[in-house]
Amino acid sequence: MLWAMPLLAQACPQWITAMEAARELQGDAQRPVDGWEPVSLPDIWTKRWPDHSGSVWYRLDLNDACLQDQSVALSIAGLTLAGMLYVNDELLWRDSNLSEPLSRSWNSPRYWLLPTSSLQSEGNSIWLRVTGKSYSHPGVRQLDVGQPEHIWQLHQQQWWQQRTLLLVNLVVSLVMATLFSIFWLLHRSDSAFGWFALSSWCWAAFISNTLVYSPWPFTTTADWQRFNTSALVLYCFTSSMFIWRFGKQHLPRLVRCSRLATLLVLLLIWVTPETYLLPVLSWPALIFVLLYMTNCIQFQWHAYRHPQRHNVLLAGCLLIFLGIMLHDVLALLGLINSHQSRIPVTSLITPILMFLIVAWRFSENLRRIEHFNVDLKESVERTRNELTQTLSREHQLEMENTRLNERLVIAHDLHDSLGSSLMRSIATVEQAGARLDRMQFLSMLKMLRDDLRQIIDNSSANTTVSATPTDWLAPLRHRFVHLFDELQLNSQWQLPSQWPCDLSSPEQLALTRFLEEALTNIIKHSHAHSLTISMSGLRGGGMQLVVTDDGMGFDVDATLQAGHGVGMRSMHARIARIGGQLRIHSRPGETTLTAILQQPAQIQPETHLAANQIG
Repeated sequence: MLWAMPLLAQACPQWITAMEAARELQGDAQRPVDGWEPVSLPDIWTKRWPDHSGSVWYRLDLNDACLQDQSVALSIAGLTLAGMLYVNDELLWRDSNLSEPLSRSWNSPRYWLLPTSSLQSEGNSIWLRVTGKSYSHPGVRQLDVGQPEHIWQLHQQQWWQQRTLLLVNLVVSLVMATLFSIFWLLHRSDSAFGWFALSSWCWAAFISNTLVYSPWPFTTTADWQRFNTSALVLYCFTSSMFIWRFGKQHLPRLVRCSRLATLLVLLLIWVTPETYLLPVLSWPALIFVLLYMTNCIQFQWHAYRHPQRHNVLLAGCLLIFLGIMLHDVLALLGLINSHQSRIPVTSLITPILMFLIVAWRFSENLRRIEHFNVDLKESVERTRNELTQTLSREHQLEMENTRLNERLVIAHDLHDSLGSSLMRSIATVEQAGARLDRMQFLSMLKMLRDDLRQIIDNSSANTTVSATPTDWLAPLRHRFVHLFDELQLNSQWQLPSQWPCDLSSPEQLALTRFLEEALTNIIKHSHAHSLTISMSGLRGGGMQLVVTDDGMGFDVDATLQAGHGVGMRSMHARIARIGGQLRIHSRPGETTLTAILQQPAQIQPETHLAANQIG
């Protein structure tokens, strides 16, 4: 109403008495002599001259009675694409580029105060030369002449609608595009954020068409029109993708068809020659807009079927946007009398709605995090109590297991060492009969005492490794050789001068117990006449200790399955405990026990091993 008050106060109701237009066919920037046709503004000349690309002159005859003794102002809402303005024969204004690349004044409101020196007492006319392309809807938008106060307010209103509002829209779109691009980069799984960011970038590219004054960075108007239409097509496609992803709609075939159609349309836009550009720019853009409107309609049904809060909010926003788009499409097709687009106003609703949705989701996430923290604290406390009880049980089991292992080790040591000593003593008594004197009995008791002391010493962690294999086997050989002689059992000891590999104290003790048990079994069960103990290195590192006898032999598998042979199980357990392998091969006349230790070590060549032969 405030804007309309100056119009009601104007003294002259009709400032323009006639308007005519004529084509400039020669392209010489001269006013046509003939071919003038009456027009009304706003005007798009392709309705009269469909294929005309170039310049058209507009002549507006002023009411001389309205020009007497008062200032006169002129405003133009915009002209497509570039132009120049004369008041009678005086040039008042012109665009910077009237040839390719053409200036873009189509959405730039302009205001002039007509100089009194240019006005005549009668026969005043305004001459407007407009240069444009047939595919860019060339012509003149609203033109007003009147008192400066009224025309200035009208110009301010046009500037707000056509420049300021669109500039705010562009800034908001760029901010939203940047913000949601960051959201998507930080949370790739939510593809709706990525599609909304991409649609915001496309909308910013499309809306920039209303604000630029030159076709830069393009060199022709056609390329700029291609870019603008491509941005609109991409905006419709990316916005549809955003709607589908946001509503969690799974439409794989529709998505593939949309991608293919978008790619084909973009290719068509950029390869079509300028001569045939008008239908290529108009119809695909209109079709994609209608498809986007159809998508907005289907989302209303989706929101009805899935009434989540974010679906309802977006459906309401799309419903408003749908109504405004329908208004603009009908105005573009000439079905309603409206010359002002409403989309720049409503396009601000979607970013605001997205902010609300993100804020709602953020608050929901915070609530879920708070509940999660409470549940996590309770779960941690419960798990801590269970873990404490479990650890206590495990500790008790481990202590019991340790005690059992210690008992088992002591039992094996007693069996392998003290048992072999007892066996030797029994064999000695059986051989000597009643001929044993007091000193021999005392010697056997001292030997048993020494074996028991050796068991205790070897169980200590401070046991050291013998310097050479000969030193290692010297006590054991001393104890058994005397018994072998009495039993007329020939023994050979083939030992290297140095260890084939590095041994630790537990490994040396395990080999000692293995050898004691093997020799004891030979005495007890084999009925052998000769035996051989040999040690050698392995090619890949490590060593092997082999005990061979020519006794009666036995069935290895049957003995193990029957559960007999405590000594055999003990030997297997000892060798396995130090990471080795025990191989037993037996047949009548030959039994071989091989203890293998695989470990990286420097092996002495067998040619350098000095073997001691003891019969």
